[in-house]
Amino acid sequence: MTLFTVPDAARDARRAAGRARAAASGAVVLGTLAGCIGAGAGGFGQGATAAPATLVGEDGLAAGASAYNPSLTPDGRTLVFARSAPGFRRPVIHVSRLSHGRWSTPQPVPFTDPRWGDSDPTFTPDGRTLYFVSNRPADPRTAGDSTARDSTRRDLDVWRVRREPTRDGERWGTPERLGPEVNTRNQELGPSWRDGVLYFASARRAGVGGLDLWAARDLGGGRFARAEPFGGALNTPASESDPELSPDGRTLLFWSDRAGGAGSADLYASRRGTDGRWSAPVPLRGAANSAWFDFTPALSADGRWLYFASERPLDAAGGREAPAGAGAPVQARAGEGAAHVWRVPAAAVLP
Repeated sequence: MTLFTVPDAARDARRAAGRARAAASGAVVLGTLAGCIGAGAGGFGQGATAAPATLVGEDGLAAGASAYNPSLTPDGRTLVFARSAPGFRRPVIHVSRLSHGRWSTPQPVPFTDPRWGDSDPTFTPDGRTLYFVSNRPADPRTAGDSTARDSTRRDLDVWRVRREPTRDGERWGTPERLGPEVNTRNQELGPSWRDGVLYFASARRAGVGGLDLWAARDLGGGRFARAEPFGGALNTPASESDPELSPDGRTLLFWSDRAGGAGSADLYASRRGTDGRWSAPVPLRGAANSAWFDFTPALSADGRWLYFASERPLDAAGGREAPAGAGAPVQARAGEGAAHVWRVPAAAVLP
């Protein structure tokens, strides 16, 4: 059984952030779904009290590797995330449970297959479906057949799997890959689902450059409308990925390596107005962003906590950021360091 050592697709897609390509002509703007930039849009309100970011679980769930893409069930007691070797190599989805104020030792989800890479897990708001990305074949019967077209795919696509909570955990269904309305021969990353819409990032050629933000309406029965890109200033020739909507659907969070940020990638927010148009995105404040790679934002079900991943260094005691200037240099390449999962009060960082 061959372990997932190539193609390191998640690493390549994230490292490709910022490699601009010419914008495709005639790109469709997703009107009422993704919206477009509002005329004269400016920054958000100010005034929250500063608060530090703190590690989640033992060693930020990394256990000597990298941990990222956290997502919680509605009750906040089950946490999934991706764990990989540095550089996003060999990603595996893990699950941990909160008991007596402590997170249990993370374990791989039962549907893991070591031949393939699974990453970027996110629960639907009801906690009963998990979306993720994988390079596993759509038909597992072709997994060992080198002549089968699907057995050679190396890009990451969006998948989903049903989850049924039980008294002592959950039962998982059989993962299914979404269709061509969502997936392409390029990379798809960072899915999330809210209010009948799937949001995700894609490096498809119809985008503006790097990874771009896309959305597809869920039509039910396993069918989706054709994905369309966000418009306005949300997508740029740099990369934007891992879109996350607030519980009220009015705030969009994502990470980007666009120019002007504090580090190699930063967390951003955009607000949807009453006309459905998205405001110009602005960086999150306070401890959410650092001089390192900050990515994969996720909000708790009540919107009080922001969870995210960061390659910022830890202090000697762990559990806190190292002092400014410690560790890797500013603008270090994404994926070169170890990522940990952090959390911070959302009110302290949302603009």
